[in-house]
Amino acid sequence: YSLAEKMFVSDLIVYISPIYYYSMPAKLKCVFDRFNSIYVKGDMEKLKDKKVALIYTHGAESSENEVFVKAFEYTFKYLKMNDLGSIGLKSSYSSGIEKKELEDLKEFGKKILKRV
Repeated sequence: YSLAEKMFVSDLIVYISPIYYYSMPAKLKCVFDRFNSIYVKGDMEKLKDKKVALIYTHGAESSENEVFVKAFEYTFKYLKMNDLGSIGLKSSYSSGIEKKELEDLKEFGKKILKRV
């Protein structure tokens, strides 16, 4: 199965990504760029109302993180997907993700699973 075919049959799609210089990694950007081929083939309707969420890591709290999140939100809106929200987790190479943030992530996971 192609990635698109797997997305079409999924109950929930969760994107998980670090922020790299205010943007998503190149491989994930390729996935987003391929949404155009889904549109061209007329398969966009298969993603309509699909439940979707975003989990991302960042190095520091910053208003620039909003730019990253907006790229996802606009894409979800364009594809008429059901956006269940997002959560950002502060992370560093030396200390990883803090315990409090992991608890927040656990609660976020419970919240989105209730809506599936």
